[in-house]
Amino acid sequence: MAKGQRKISNERFLEAIPGTGGLYTVIAGKLGVDRHTVSEYIKRDPALAAAVQDEIEGTLDKVESVFINACLKKDIQACMFYLRTKGKSRGYTEKVEQEVSTKQPLIVKLNELDMKG
Repeated sequence: MAKGQRKISNERFLEAIPGTGGLYTVIAGKLGVDRHTVSEYIKRDPALAAAVQDEIEGTLDKVESVFINACLKKDIQACMFYLRTKGKSRGYTEKVEQEVSTKQPLIVKLNELDMKG
């Protein structure tokens, strides 16, 4: 902590987190410090780190909910993105296939490191 800078109580820090999405700069703005100070507090205190992570997870849930609602309203781009990211196990992936055509024999060389795997 810089000289002349007063310590932020955990209570005050925890009160600054809600509504920030877990963004350090936003938390810092609420506390009147820079983002590096927020980062240092979070590194030193597991309870603060957990509270910020909870804020991030809650924000992700809210954003996913909005996104899913867009899919349910038949937003095709949202649906395609959702299937590419969440539907991989059902085969909704984008694969790049290459076909190689040559009259020359294909030679594959394996070295010792490749064989050890």
